[in-house]
Amino acid sequence: MAHPMRAQTGEKRNECQVAAGPQEGVGVDSLYRHPIRIVIVDDHRMVLEMMQARLQGVSGLEVVGTAVDGPTALNQIAVRHPDVLLLDLQLPGMTGAEVAKNVLSDHPKVSILVVTGLAATCDPRPLLELGVRGYITKTASLDSLIDAIRSVAQGRTVVVTEVFPRGESGCGKRLTDRKQTVLQLLALGHRTAEISESLSVSARTVEIHVAALRTKLDARSRAELIFKAHQLNLFSPPTT
Repeated sequence: MAHPMRAQTGEKRNECQVAAGPQEGVGVDSLYRHPIRIVIVDDHRMVLEMMQARLQGVSGLEVVGTAVDGPTALNQIAVRHPDVLLLDLQLPGMTGAEVAKNVLSDHPKVSILVVTGLAATCDPRPLLELGVRGYITKTASLDSLIDAIRSVAQGRTVVVTEVFPRGESGCGKRLTDRKQTVLQLLALGHRTAEISESLSVSARTVEIHVAALRTKLDARSRAELIFKAHQLNLFSPPTT
């Protein structure tokens, strides 16, 4: 949701958080009697593995399974019996919403927390009406994700979405064609000089594009820039 999700460093995040009270019959203390068993579903393996590594080191949480597509996710849930399902919305084989419907029907005790990079799609109401317990964007902090996991495990409803500055929305994360090309080349491992030659522009121009990309995605390094671009699905063609 460092990423994922960003570790807290004392910096205030521009987020909107909403939480409802615990589900009837679910005690607050019951959460800590055993580790919360988690299955993570995300089609980006790098995001999946980093999220797993981050959560596995948190006291009271246990990642018991992972999946990169819908059918595997349903199998993991049937076999691993998690308390909480962290579910991406864009999956091969089945959509995240289809996975959620199946889980809610066949495994109603599993609390579903949608973890999405679709910042432009910040209306979680249809998913919550479906029965999903929580919704959080991948731009949220690691602490926000951990809090959301613990809350949905208690039966609470949680919504954590990024609040964009006035005049900007999640769609504002879309890139110009040139910046998109620079980003793609960076992801392929090309260096500044190689990108410069490929695009027939100066190295300085490439550096300006990279700096602008890092500012836009709040990335402290090229590696984090590429990682965040994957989280926000910026390597996919924009929809109209």
